Amino acid sequence: MTNFPSLFRRASACIVLSLAVVAAMPAHADTDYTDAWFGGSTQAGWGLAFTQADYAIYAQFFHYDANHNPVWFGGTIYRVTDGHYNGALYTVNGDYYGHMPYDPTLFHATPVGTIDFNATDPSHGQLSYSINGVTVLTQIQRLTLVNIPVNGNYLGAATQTLSAACNSNNSPTTDYLTAQIIVTQTGSPGTISIELRDNVSPFDTLCTMSGPAAQYGKVLDIPVAAYQCGGTAYTSLHVYDIRRTANNGIEGRWQTIPGDNCVDTGSFVGISQ
Repeated sequence: MTNFPSLFRRASACIVLSLAVVAAMPAHADTDYTDAWFGGSTQAGWGLAFTQADYAIYAQFFHYDANHNPVWFGGTIYRVTDGHYNGALYTVNGDYYGHMPYDPTLFHATPVGTIDFNATDPSHGQLSYSINGVTVLTQIQRLTLVNIPVNGNYLGAATQTLSAACNSNNSPTTDYLTAQIIVTQTGSPGTISIELRDNVSPFDTLCTMSGPAAQYGKVLDIPVAAYQCGGTAYTSLHVYDIRRTANNGIEGRWQTIPGDNCVDTGSFVGISQ
């Protein structure tokens, strides 16, 4: 497929591309997997809490022993490649919770096995763990606690990379843009429309991505988003890892659904206006 839409080349010639805009883009060395995770509704009662810091994740693992008594495991798992982490797993014991002040000298950590997490997308993954010689392989996903509203008008930036097959000159391109990001959400999670507008008058609509959404933990996902630029419809996108940021902003990523020779990937980030 050639001549795929470059949403940035449709923007006004007055747009200023500055280092400040580039610096504002989300720097995804990897997805942030910080969240509560579990094995789905068929595996209720156990789960994990991931707390991520750059190339490492601390995993808190609550489960049951052979006698069905609650037991806790924990450990730091380190990135092997993006989306793949593994490390040692420990069981711990310490002072009685009702004893104050707490006596830290009673704390002991004992290695019991390993844990391996391999994400299949930002919201799902394969978990393999071995505890005292027992190995388990299962699928896990983020645990949703509350609905996330993302309606709003945001001011921010977007980046788009088109593979060589997208362009008539057979060369890949990457462009950056400051933009208005208009998000309309109907229902919870419902249907979400993400509109990228030129941020200078007459504030033309550059592209829209819209479709039924799903929520996993603290992120939203549009598995099949209708994609239009300049009034023309193009190959559908997967818009994923949509999340609210700490400053009441928004960020997310997109990629062409597999099957098209042209690969259109991008990301956006904005703060609430």
